[in-house]
Amino acid sequence: MLCISGTLHKASNNCKMLAEAARLNGRPHADADLRLPLYDGDFETSDGIPGAVEHWQHKSQRPERS
Repeated sequence: MLCISGTLHKASNNCKMLAEAARLNGRPHADADLRLPLYDGDFETSDGIPGAVEHWQHKSQRPERS
């Protein structure tokens, strides 16, 4: 289960509700922190794919198991 909140504020009610829903569901889950940069092809060509993007590419392909 992937949990995506509508806000990045850590103490938000949305984040708390998602955490509780995941707990009640009893299945493994991942909290999505989507602080990703805007796409910039010039930057990607010169510096490669940003680390935050690579992290979510990997995480979305292989969900964590608890």
